[in-house]
Amino acid sequence: MLNKYIVFIIQFSSVICMQNIETKPINQTYVVDCNKLRMGQYMCPDPRISQIDLKTQQFQGCTKENKAKVNCVAVDGLICKESKNTSFTKEMPCNWTNGYSFETTLLLSVFLGMFGADRFYLGYPALGLAKFCTLGFMFIG
Repeated sequence: MLNKYIVFIIQFSSVICMQNIETKPINQTYVVDCNKLRMGQYMCPDPRISQIDLKTQQFQGCTKENKAKVNCVAVDGLICKESKNTSFTKEMPCNWTNGYSFETTLLLSVFLGMFGADRFYLGYPALGLAKFCTLGFMFIG
């Protein structure tokens, strides 16, 4: 008998909740300027396109200004004015790495840093020589 009351209360409360929900058309689309979209209205990078450099784990095409042009996609229901579809290009921040591997640099720094091997690897021979001659700036550098 108690179970019947519980089932009735659950059904009654779900009917009340359903009456308070506003219904909106599902297939509505809006044409917007995709460069002004807020977070949550687009997804960068576009998951359908591989845009990550596997060696550096940064966006492909990262420049010295720490910016990369990345293909993004707007959420369903938004169409970009520029491209007339859901895809658009956005500048995203990245870390310009010169193409050097972070893992290799870290290992060289930890094990051979006092001899300047990490600086030589990164293309800074003057700093590498200074670290080599001073044993890592007296084990501080």
